[in-house]
Order: sequence, then structure tokens, then C-alpha cells
Amino acid sequence: DDDDDDDDGDGQRGNGCRPGGPPRICLVSSIVSRTPSTPYLMRSYRRTSTATDAASGEMPGDHRPGAVSALRATTAAPWYMAEHAVQKELSLGRATSDFEYRGGKTSPGEHGEDSGDGSEGDAAIEEATTHAPRHDDASRVTTTLRFIDGAIASNNPTAVGVFEARRLFPRDRKLCVVSVGTGAALPREVPGTGYAQSQAVSNLIAATCDVTQVDATVRHVLGAGDSYFRFQPTGQAFGCELNDTRKETMEALRREATEYLDTEAAKAQVAELAALLRK
Repeated sequence: DDDDDDDDGDGQRGNGCRPGGPPRICLVSSIVSRTPSTPYLMRSYRRTSTATDAASGEMPGDHRPGAVSALRATTAAPWYMAEHAVQKELSLGRATSDFEYRGGKTSPGEHGEDSGDGSEGDAAIEEATTHAPRHDDASRVTTTLRFIDGAIASNNPTAVGVFEARRLFPRDRKLCVVSVGTGAALPREVPGTGYAQSQAVSNLIAATCDVTQVDATVRHVLGAGDSYFRFQPTGQAFGCELNDTRKETMEALRREATEYLDTEAAKAQVAELAALLRK
């Protein structure tokens, strides 16, 4: 991202959020137009990179894509939605979504419809690239960035949030980290499918989407002055398929989430968090 020498005056790096202004927000996507695929942060602010940051590790990202593009890029779940393409003008840094190139039209996958083998989604992306505006100025070069759901690499983005916070704020600033899970299914036996390729893909996704290891890691790497709250209901209903929108499934999810929040442990955590945020 572009460098910016402005200082917020509160020890923070970058200029995207001044005291009393809007919070810094980043959504986690995965960029798949490069190899190897890596997490990619869709930021609401401009990041200032330093030589120290580059030496200690940096996470790629951009602040130019709009909110709709950022949401689409971070929710393009494989097999359920088509990849999201963004045309980026390298010289000026402009970023335009593929559906913006098509005059606001959306691909089949963008409405949650199954695109089969992905050919329709791929054709839509190719069409967006083909019909990108042409410029007489040779210095205005564009490239296509393709994104999928960030959960494929960071299903629990808490570690990414802590990483980004350490880049934005001084090391001595205390962090209050709140991690909200979407529910964990009870452990159960999973029968083999009989198809080696599909079984391998399912095993790979299940392994990369694990959230408990990130939870355990964050608990151990935060400092003594930091606060960490993890809310994650557990129940059989949370083992439903990603595209299960049946009314009875929604009711079961709501019921088990409510039961979790009614436990003494969850109530104590909520009360502790509320008291901390009031300080």
C-alpha cells in the first residue's frame, strides 16, 4: 500500500483513523491470482509500511476496493460462489470490481446459486477482463486480482486481527480482543465417500478451516495487560451444511446459540467485557 507520512498524534501509524473518527476495519480474503495463495486484507484505511514491518513480516492488502467489493471478496466460499475479480490500475491504484465493469450485473454465484463446475463464473470473469476500458496512455496498466473467502486460510481471523493491531499501534498499547465464532459442531465420525479426490479435498478444507488452534495460540501470545474474550457456542445444529437455509435449521441454530449465551460462563464473560469497555 501507499506510504503516508501523516501521524494521528496518538502514537498510531497511518492516517486512516483519527481520534473520535471511524474505527479501522479490515476484512480477510484470500488472493488466488498469485501462487502461493495468501490472506489479503481489505482495509478501510491506508496502511503505512516501514522497513521494520517489512523485515518482521507484512500481510498484503488494499484500501481502495469499496465496501461491496470487500464483502464480496471475503465471502466467496469455494464451491458455493464464484471467485471475485477486481481490476486494479497499477499506475493510479484504482480498483474496480468485475460486476462494476459489467454495468452492475452480477454473476450467478454472487446470488448464492450453484454455478456447477464454475464455467459460468469463469466466463463472467473473463468477460469482465475482456471488456475492461482501454486507455491510450501506455502507463495505465491494469491487472486482474482474484479473491475467494478468507476462511480457506484464516477461518478464525483473530490472529490476523492481532497481527494488524500490532502494526497499527505501539507495542505497549493494551489490546482488547473479542473473537466471535459462528458455532462449532460436536465431534463425530465422518464416513469415507469412496472417491479419493473428493475425500482429499474435504479433508484439506476441514484441516485448513480449524479454529481451535488459532484460539489456543492467541491465548498464549497476548501480553499480560491484554484482554481476550472468545464466544463460541457448541451444538449438533452447527454441523449443518453451509447452504442449509431451512427454517428448522435456522431455529435450531438460534436455540442453541441462545442456550449458550444463557450459561453462567457466557454471562460472566459478557459482564466482564462490558465493564472493560466502559472504562
